[in-house]
Amino acid sequence: MQVGSDGTRGSAVPTQGSERRHRGSAATMHQLRVEIDELRRALRTKAVIDQATGVLAERLRCGLSDAFGHLNQLAHDTDLGVAEAAELLVGEFNGAKAQPPVGRGEDLQVFNTKAFLRRPAGPPPVATLADQVPALPDGVPALLDGAPNPMMLLAPVRDSDSRIVDFSIARCNIEIAQLRGQSIGEVEGRSLLELYPSMVSNGLFDSLAQVDETGEPLNLDTFAYHEVERGELRATSVDVRAQAVSGLVLVGWRLHGAATDHARRWDEAERMALLGWGEWNLYANTVIWSQQLYQMHDRNAADGPMTLEDYPPIVHPEDLPIVAGLLRGLLERPDQVDVEYRIVIDDSVRHLRVIAKPVLDPRGQVIAIRAVFQNITAHRTAEQALAESRARVEHQRRRATLALQRAVLPSSRSSLVVPGYRIAVRCLRVPSGDRIGGDWCEANELPNRSTFVAIGDFAGRALTAAAGMARLGNALRGLAITEEPPKLLLEWLNRLVYRQEAPEVTASALVGYLDPDTPAMTWAQAGHPPPLLVRDGKGRLLATPGGVILGAQSDGRYGQRTDSLELGDLVVFYTDGLVERRGQDIDEGIDDLVRAAEQASDDNPHRAIDQLLTELGPTDSEDDTCLLAIRVADH
Repeated sequence: MQVGSDGTRGSAVPTQGSERRHRGSAATMHQLRVEIDELRRALRTKAVIDQATGVLAERLRCGLSDAFGHLNQLAHDTDLGVAEAAELLVGEFNGAKAQPPVGRGEDLQVFNTKAFLRRPAGPPPVATLADQVPALPDGVPALLDGAPNPMMLLAPVRDSDSRIVDFSIARCNIEIAQLRGQSIGEVEGRSLLELYPSMVSNGLFDSLAQVDETGEPLNLDTFAYHEVERGELRATSVDVRAQAVSGLVLVGWRLHGAATDHARRWDEAERMALLGWGEWNLYANTVIWSQQLYQMHDRNAADGPMTLEDYPPIVHPEDLPIVAGLLRGLLERPDQVDVEYRIVIDDSVRHLRVIAKPVLDPRGQVIAIRAVFQNITAHRTAEQALAESRARVEHQRRRATLALQRAVLPSSRSSLVVPGYRIAVRCLRVPSGDRIGGDWCEANELPNRSTFVAIGDFAGRALTAAAGMARLGNALRGLAITEEPPKLLLEWLNRLVYRQEAPEVTASALVGYLDPDTPAMTWAQAGHPPPLLVRDGKGRLLATPGGVILGAQSDGRYGQRTDSLELGDLVVFYTDGLVERRGQDIDEGIDDLVRAAEQASDDNPHRAIDQLLTELGPTDSEDDTCLLAIRVADH
């Protein structure tokens, strides 16, 4: 505005700069409109090509890639562009073109109006709708009236060239009428394309005409369908079935999510098996939950089902990646998915198992997700309680096993000093509670002044091994009192194991006597590694007398030998846990033991064991280990 000389306000005189700005804004707006129009045309073109590809895939019973190839060949043969050929395929009939659906509101209404007006040019049809309807076959009216899904009987309407240009609704059931909000009388006798104009663009009309012409039945599963009513888009997916019947076409469909007898049977199954069923229709933007699924999520049915966007907040935070992976797998790799995850509702954790699969349209695109849920909270709670009970039992079992081991082996570290020898006993137990073994060792001075030494390994784990070790150790102590030769002790012990233990139970043992007057050891073995002798810093295994493992034969015979010892000698008994390592041959483990023992120079046998274990390093064995070290000393 501009103030005049008289103080009044009037219109401002446009300046040259303002005119340039105005022209620039107008040019920008024009360019934006051009770009928007081009984008709309591109979207229309893509939608037309997609629809035409889907129509060809259904008609030719082929995949989408093959259908697109056929569309290109069709365009080449007719000397047309691909988009033009697609338009003619899905929306052109005798010169009248129908535009594909590209949006909502008026655009869709215009499209459906053109589809409804699809009529052949030239002479009118030979007859009206009414006089082309033949008499209905016997039983068909009763069939339609009793069907739980929408069904109708169509009479073809032909032009002068006998081409099908429409269908007359000869008969329909109450389900059809209710879907349209009309009475049966208001639907029967009407034109199919008048009531369902979008059947032209989606190819369903041509498919029904093909049923009449060829007699081949039509079976379409998960057929994407849309219709415009009062300017609003109504979209869903349906299963369509059609059959030629005495010059007519009997067609029926099932709206996905509609209540059916199958769904009612499912309702009872859901309650019995704690199952729930849901469908997220991505095409129609609708969600359907069964009653049991509402209960599973503690959700009031009046609040409606949860959308995919609403679901993550109730998922347990640790399981959110599982649910995200479930959806990603369904949308990117359309395969069935089976997962478990937890939801949290009012601080209550529930375990759900979900089996989900995508629903694909004829073009292979995901239009819906269907899932079956099972509430497995009680099952998982029972598993947890059982695991806790099992842990308590194992704890008690371990306590009993350790008590039994302590009864057999008074200490994991003990010493014995007798004339001419200093003896150390060491038992190394694995930390895991379920890996307690049957390793044992013994050193006792006998009434005749000789010293009885023994080591062994009872096969098995936990309480079974500990109990067997107790029986074997106690029996051997009693037999040693007889001061009979070692080989005879093993023969008696073998009979005991063979007769009193289970057939699959065996044990190894090495027993001997230390001479109190002349340094020497008389010994025998039953399937046990030979003793290790270290003299003057050099180690070697003693030659082994024959002898089978205890319990393998009823009349086992055992050899015996006597080895002279010298002052300062170190003799080591050991069980196989000391020389066993993952991924290593046992002979290599024994070689490592010999080298480590050569470094054990301390006169105290316990410190010599410490040196040996330090030099040997961790054995990573899952078995218990026992060692018995004998240092020959002055009398």
